[in-house]
Amino acid sequence: MKDVNNRVEQDREIINPLADDPDVLFKEESTLDKEQETIILNQLLGSAEEIRNAKKVRIMMHNQEGALGNQPVFVSVNGMGYSIPRDVPVVIPVPILKALEDAVETKYYREEIGGVFVGPMLERQVRRFPFSIIS
Repeated sequence: MKDVNNRVEQDREIINPLADDPDVLFKEESTLDKEQETIILNQLLGSAEEIRNAKKVRIMMHNQEGALGNQPVFVSVNGMGYSIPRDVPVVIPVPILKALEDAVETKYYREEIGGVFVGPMLERQVRRFPFSIIS
């Protein structure tokens, strides 16, 4: 717990001088006292620890079309970011896997018969970043 409180104090040392800087455009008065701020920061740091200590799973991110289709995929959950390379088996925490599973986009299409599109527009949900679970 002492390490967490030290990190909270270090964060305050970085952030607090910015509040007095006239060049900072977005300045908002905090309605929280120091104890409330500490509780919130401890919860955020605790959730990062939970992600780090969560059950792990091995996956492989697949390449996609487009200019960025072979670039690593960046995923962030509660401030914990992971840059996941493609076409390489990697081990990630389950909360990161859940974020990948939730990253979907809606694709629209129409049936095509003999080169002519017919019928109503149909939609389907597809993964934004295709991957396979290895184990």
